[in-house]
Amino acid sequence: MQHTPLTPLLDLFERPFTLLELKPQKNKNCAKIARDYQCAYVSLGKQETLLPLTEISEVADQLTILKADPTADRLINLAECEHFDIVLADSLSFPFVEANLKHLLGLGDYLIFTVSSNLNERAFQRYFSALQEKNFLFLKRDEKGITPFYSDDQRAFETSNSSELLCVVHTPKKKLTRNHYLSPRFREYFIESSFEEKILRKKERTSFWCPGINLCTYKMLEGVYPNAEQIREDLLTTRYIDHPDLAPYNVVLNGAEPILIDWTLGQKRCFDQERGIRHDPEKGLLWIFYVLEISSPADFLAHITESALIRPFVGW
Repeated sequence: MQHTPLTPLLDLFERPFTLLELKPQKNKNCAKIARDYQCAYVSLGKQETLLPLTEISEVADQLTILKADPTADRLINLAECEHFDIVLADSLSFPFVEANLKHLLGLGDYLIFTVSSNLNERAFQRYFSALQEKNFLFLKRDEKGITPFYSDDQRAFETSNSSELLCVVHTPKKKLTRNHYLSPRFREYFIESSFEEKILRKKERTSFWCPGINLCTYKMLEGVYPNAEQIREDLLTTRYIDHPDLAPYNVVLNGAEPILIDWTLGQKRCFDQERGIRHDPEKGLLWIFYVLEISSPADFLAHITESALIRPFVGW
């Protein structure tokens, strides 16, 4: 197995994990991690960097590639509805990380970013004061290998021209506030995450977390891989006909594979007159196929949240 600075962290996971890489400049991290670990590898921005990897079968199955660039608003919206075990932000510019550190920390459990070679310890503390009460360490990579330093070890800043300094921050994320990207409903879902398991707790039930991202996130952030045809074909191989609430927001992309979630409705299995969906999985599938073809995120959101627009696809 080829090693990256993240190898010691990745090796701790005994379960499949979800990794988000922001604006990747190279595909070496993805090629190594997606091949060597059981994970859902999501990228946001610079889709051209990872697209060549979709030709490699042992890597492609792990990938979800989103075209949209990370912005402050998108990071905020993403943090409301998704949970990433690892956020790899080492390709982002120093000014962007500094300005959006709070939003980046809200995405998941571990954040990794590059520390500018121009910074000394005092400057780092000034620019990243929000980290002072967080658990973090530095990883220095040079020709000798990878050396970890505790956050209060000033030797981490004794860099040379051939060294790279990464900051690894551990800020466990405990809660989601929406069930899909820009959902109009505010909700609270609680997450219990460890290296051994990841649990989602709703008011009425508990379930194991499915790695990956929601289909609504994929559409709202201009997903390019897997493409709509791949998703359609793979959905037809699932047990969709048995699903009690087949809808776009009940599909998760675990890499390139669509997974149906939310199978348990408890006692509320009756026909829902507002959404008109639970009685007919075939019409739910038709609804998903329809929204897969929508190219505008705004139009997609309308067809997800406005019942008057979805009724033609569920039998009204």
